[in-house]
Amino acid sequence: MTQPLAAVIFCGLAVILTLIAPFGTDQAAGPLLRFVYWMLIAVLTYTIGSLAHAQAEVRYKRRPLLRIVVSAVMTAIGANLVVIGVNLAILSYIPAGRDLVMSVANISVIAIIITIIFQLLHDRPDTQGQSRPCILMDRLPLEKRSPLVALSVEDHYVRVRTRKGEEVLLMRLSDAIRETGDLPGVQVHRSHWIALDQVQSASRKADGAVLRMSIGPDIPVSRSNVPAIKEAGLLPR
Repeated sequence: MTQPLAAVIFCGLAVILTLIAPFGTDQAAGPLLRFVYWMLIAVLTYTIGSLAHAQAEVRYKRRPLLRIVVSAVMTAIGANLVVIGVNLAILSYIPAGRDLVMSVANISVIAIIITIIFQLLHDRPDTQGQSRPCILMDRLPLEKRSPLVALSVEDHYVRVRTRKGEEVLLMRLSDAIRETGDLPGVQVHRSHWIALDQVQSASRKADGAVLRMSIGPDIPVSRSNVPAIKEAGLLPR
C-alpha cells in the first residue's frame, strides 16, 4: 500500500470501472462520484483481502488448502460489508430481496476468485531466491569488466574499481551499490563500498580501520562501520 505503483494501479482500476460503469452505476452517479466510489471499493476490498491473507497465513501456514479457503471466505465477507457500506455512504442505496442475494453472490464469487489467484501467486516457487547479477558491470567498458574491487565517491561521481582498472560514473553511491546485485560486499564508509573477496588484510587505525585491497589504494573504514567488518570476519570481534 505504500508503494507508488499501488496508487497507480488503484487509480487505473477506478478509472476503468468509472468508464465501464458496471452494475448500473452509470445511472446512480456522475463520473466524479463513480470514480470516488470505485476507488473506495478497490482500496478497501484490497485492504480486507490483505488482512484476511495475513491472518490465514499465521494460523494455517502449513495447511495451504485450508489457508486459501479461510482467506477466501474472510475476504468475501469483508468485501460484501465494504460494498454495502460504500453503497450506503456514496449512493444512499442498500439492496434488498433478490437484489441483495444477487449482489452478495456476485461480490463473493469475485472476491473468492481474486483471493485464489493471489494465493496461488503467493505460493508459487520463490524466484526471489535466485542470485541477482552485478548489472553495474554493464556500465563499464568491456576491457574493464572483471571482478569488482571497490566503489568510491568523488563529488557527484562514483569511481568503480575492478581488477582490470577504474571507471568514473555519474551516479549516486547508493544506486551503484544496488547494482552490485548479490555480490558479497559492505559499505565501510559514507564514501566507500568494498567487495569482501577483494580484501587482502584489515587493521585498526584510531577509532576506525583500514582495508588493504587486492588492487589499488587502501580503503578507510569509519568508526560506525567497524562492527560491519567485524561481522564480515575481517577483524576480530
